[in-house]
Amino acid sequence: MRAICSIIMILSLVACSHIEGDSRQLFVTIEPYRFVVEAVAGEEWNVRSIVSNGGNPETFDPMPSDLLALASSKAYFMVGGLGFENGWKEKIAELYPHLLLVDTSQGIERDEDDPHVWTSPDNISLIADNICGAMCRIDSLRANYYNKRLMQFKERLFETDSIVESKLQSCKG
Repeated sequence: MRAICSIIMILSLVACSHIEGDSRQLFVTIEPYRFVVEAVAGEEWNVRSIVSNGGNPETFDPMPSDLLALASSKAYFMVGGLGFENGWKEKIAELYPHLLLVDTSQGIERDEDDPHVWTSPDNISLIADNICGAMCRIDSLRANYYNKRLMQFKERLFETDSIVESKLQSCKG
């Protein structure tokens, strides 16, 4: 009898941890955004990319399993301006009213011919700001934590940009 109670208790704990794991899930459209969301959100969140590494966002068509996986997510961080995002944003909002949809390109001047807004250090800094703002809405009790991680990310970002800029200047000689 004691063994059965122990097994039931262990299974209950596993089930609860599985639910908690699912509730700490975030989605991004593409892999470069996963890096930024992970940098701001921290290790406690499971960040998944809709378009797998090496996938082509231009020809991407989400699988039903991708859409189903969004049901247990807290937020979906979009690039903003990618064709398929525009096509299914409203459908996602209708299917999952609890899901925070975040257009991370807010505040960025866009070139309509080039959706690659994340390749500029200044733009990725704004994208990180937008991600941090969303994380603070999702989990306001940990806003200081997210803001601290944002500042650490920006320090690394601009330090790296400075190093690259310096190396490029030395090549111009």
